[in-house]
Amino acid sequence: MMYSESGQQAQGKKSSQQLSKAEAGRRAFHRQQIQNPEILMPDLDPDEPVLLGKLQRFDELICTRLRMLGYPGTGNGDRPPQSCRPMVLARKLAGNSPSISQADIAVLADRIGWLQRNCFRWPVRNGYAEYFARRDDKPLSERSAKINGGVASDVAPPERRNASSQPKDSQPELPNAAIDDAFAMIKKPDELGAADPPITASASAVSASERSPVQETNLASARVSLGVSGGGSDWTLWAAEVRRRRPETVPQMPQRPKTFGKEFPIPKAKALLVAVALEKPIAEQVSKAQALLEDRAELYAALKHGNQAREDLLNILACLGLEL
Repeated sequence: MMYSESGQQAQGKKSSQQLSKAEAGRRAFHRQQIQNPEILMPDLDPDEPVLLGKLQRFDELICTRLRMLGYPGTGNGDRPPQSCRPMVLARKLAGNSPSISQADIAVLADRIGWLQRNCFRWPVRNGYAEYFARRDDKPLSERSAKINGGVASDVAPPERRNASSQPKDSQPELPNAAIDDAFAMIKKPDELGAADPPITASASAVSASERSPVQETNLASARVSLGVSGGGSDWTLWAAEVRRRRPETVPQMPQRPKTFGKEFPIPKAKALLVAVALEKPIAEQVSKAQALLEDRAELYAALKHGNQAREDLLNILACLGLEL
C-alpha cells in the first residue's frame, strides 16, 4: 500500500515537472521569435497558435469570457486565473447556430485551450507573421507606449475597484445569471455585426467632409503627438488607470457619462458616449469602444479633450473589460 502511494506521488511529481518543462519550452520559443522578427520559425513552435480563420468574429467574445475568469493574469501571480473546459465554452459560443459545424466548435475549443496555456502570447494569438506586420505598421512612439503599458500591467495593484466612489443606485444592476455567464447578455456574433452597418469608402469620405475645422485640428494635433512624442507617459498612465478601475466582474453596464456626447467633437468617442448614455446593449457598447480603440488618433484626441471626457472614457473601457 505504501509502495502504491509513493508511486502515485512520484508520478504526480513527474507530471508536474513535465508541465513546467512544456511551459518553459513555450516561453523560450516565444522569446526567441520576438527577438528575431525577420526569421519566422513556426516549425519550431512547440505550441503553434490556433488560427480562427472564418471564425475570427468569435475572438473578442472568447477573450472577454476568459478575462472574466482572470486571464491573461500574467501580472497577478497571487491570483491565478480560473480555468474552464474549452469544449463547454466553445459550445456556449456556438449556441444553436446552424452555420456552426462540429468541426468549427472543435476549432473554437482548440483556440480557447491555446489561450489558456499561452497567457503570455495573447498579442500573437493570430500568428507571429500578423503580429510583426501589425507592429511594423504602427508608429514607433505607439510601440513604446504599448511596451510601457505592458510594464504598467505588471505593477498594477491586484485589487481592482471602480473608479467612482459615487453611489450607484441609478446604475442598473446586472442579474446574477448574467454574471455567471456573460454570454447570456452579450449578443451573438451575427447580431453584433448587425449593430452597425459596415463603413464604405464613400461613407467614410462623407464623414470626413462633414467634420468641422475644430475636429480636424484636434485630430491633426493628435496624429502629430502620436508621430513625434506619442505621449508615452500619458498612454502608460491611462492604461494603468483602466486596469486599476476595472471591476471584479466584466463586462458590466458603465455608469452614465457626465460628458454631453451629442456635442462631443470626436466622432467615434461621441458614438461610444451616446451609446452608454442611452444604455444601449453591452455588445453594442463594446463594438463602438473597439472602433475607438482601433483609431489611436481619435482615442488620443478624445482623452486629451478634457478631464471629464477622460474620466468617462476610462471608466467605460474599464467596465467593458477592455484595455488601451
